[in-house]
Amino acid sequence: MAKKNLIEEARRYVENTKNVLRENGCYNQELKLYEDEKYVRAAGHYLWHSVLLALVNNSYNVMHLSMDYDGNQDKDVCNAAFRLANDIIDRCSRMLNEQ
Repeated sequence: MAKKNLIEEARRYVENTKNVLRENGCYNQELKLYEDEKYVRAAGHYLWHSVLLALVNNSYNVMHLSMDYDGNQDKDVCNAAFRLANDIIDRCSRMLNEQ
């Protein structure tokens, strides 16, 4: 999936998550909280997934799918994951320092 499509997909996840929480979260306006914890937890999971999708496709594929889910033990895969993780951390650091 192309990077632009991943960004669009991430935004679609966010919008869908808003709708799910709005429709199922049982918002109590007086207390200003959602009463159904199940949907709050699900929303947090979906939002985190949308962030992962938006980062870099290779990072998601290598770190999350290959290493985490598949348990790929190949050293080259692991080295690539470390490089990608450090690149993302460095980019985030630069973004925080620019503020």
